[in-house]
Order: sequence, then structure tokens, then C-alpha cells
Amino acid sequence: MLFFPFDDGDTIAGTFQADIHLDTTITAPTVIHAQVVENEGINWYPYGVDITVHSLYETYDVKPVITWNGNDLTILINQDILDGKTI
Repeated sequence: MLFFPFDDGDTIAGTFQADIHLDTTITAPTVIHAQVVENEGINWYPYGVDITVHSLYETYDVKPVITWNGNDLTILINQDILDGKTI
């Protein structure tokens, strides 16, 4: 996972990017911890988080199942056509 920061004048924001090689035989989601719910005064993303998932090298209509459970973001791709592809 890479982080590409940019300064918008008031805050330092940015984009995280991860290339994930899909194995659709795995039925468990990818889980990413992101401190979005304040805990003891700590919130990593006080301005929120936008999630985008897309096919990296080919054009596919990626339809991820994205859910939040507290500070854990889960992403599940269950489209067999994407098996072996990188998103």
C-alpha cells in the first residue's frame, strides 16, 4: 500500500493505493484498519474517507461489497470473472 500526500492549504490529505491480486476462491474480505471512529481523542481521518475500487489493467465493472465495522473497512470481491486479475 502506498500513500500519496498532498497539501490543500489547511490540511495534509492524500490517497492510499493498493494493488490486490484477486483469488475469488477466498471468500473472506480484505480488512483494512482505519481509525475513523474517534477513540481517546484520536481520529486518523477527521474529514472522512472515500473508497474507490477499480480494475487496474483491464476494463471490468468491479462491484465490491464494502462495509465498515467500527474502524475496520472490509472489501469483498465475489465476481468470478475477476479471478486472477489485479485491482
